[in-house]
Amino acid sequence: MIRALLFSLLPSRVKVAWLRFRGVDVGPGARIGFGMILAGRIVRIGDHARLGPFSAIIADTIEIGRHVRFHPFTLMRAGRVTLADYAKIGSLTIVSGREPFFPRSELRVGVNSYICPLCWIDCGQKVIIGDDVSIGGATHIFTHGSFLPYLEGFPFQTGDVIIGDRVYVPWRVFIMPGTRIGNDVIIGAKALLRGEYPENSMAVGIPARVIKQPYRTPPDDAERERRLFEIFDKFLEVADQLGQQVEVLARAPGRFHVRWQAGRPEQADLFYSADPDEPAPDDGPCVRVFLDEHSLPERGSFFNARLRRFRIEPRERALGAMVRRLFSYFGVRGMPM
Repeated sequence: MIRALLFSLLPSRVKVAWLRFRGVDVGPGARIGFGMILAGRIVRIGDHARLGPFSAIIADTIEIGRHVRFHPFTLMRAGRVTLADYAKIGSLTIVSGREPFFPRSELRVGVNSYICPLCWIDCGQKVIIGDDVSIGGATHIFTHGSFLPYLEGFPFQTGDVIIGDRVYVPWRVFIMPGTRIGNDVIIGAKALLRGEYPENSMAVGIPARVIKQPYRTPPDDAERERRLFEIFDKFLEVADQLGQQVEVLARAPGRFHVRWQAGRPEQADLFYSADPDEPAPDDGPCVRVFLDEHSLPERGSFFNARLRRFRIEPRERALGAMVRRLFSYFGVRGMPM
């Protein structure tokens, strides 16, 4: 541990070079912050991962995917830690569980999932978090519960916590050992979860009970486009509040085209057409928005809101950043190509 502590004080480039020299698989663009402790027998770090300063991951096996964001002042101790591509871990999060009595200790966080700041996760058993999951700040997840003597009749509880894909857990939720949450579930704030919660449901209360199932009906194409235009209208509102110049060139069913300018050198078009094969109006800087399940252009800047994938070229960087933040505001978090 002393060697790991001393290693954490080295500059990022030196740490990355040393790990590669030792045979550790570290992807291009990965950065390891000052004071970041990595202590594991097997370590893999994906492309462009960012491990913040003054944090630690201590586990037998550490697997960190591409574009992972691990924020400062966070501690993880478990038998195995897996952070999938684009996972994000908020500051001041504590994961505890690497003890001799917990041989099954494991934390697994899925693709594009976010654990907000100030969470406490007990990993005495397995905690499996699926893809596109948000764990709200100050949430507590426990796989083991006991304090008063079991031999005197007091309860003892242990069990894995399994959370499916596309689950929203807001702030200050308490999740008991053995809890299972299905896919597409919404949890009410400050709920206490125990037991099983079926997919496509909404649960609230202490203890949490399902109050609606199914709670979501997938929209048809017309409704999806109507919602997209709500996002475009928000774009116009925000641009106006920021004092940015926006010229609306087209706003009609199946078509949206504006010319955006935040400063003299920063001008670009935002363009959407219901026909994904329609070419952009001109060859100038342009961010295209797609709403179909196929369009992933090989060149140019775009945001596919249906597939939640994007590419932003340098000349559209300012507009692209605004588009990404706007869609994220509506829960549409894209992943780069």
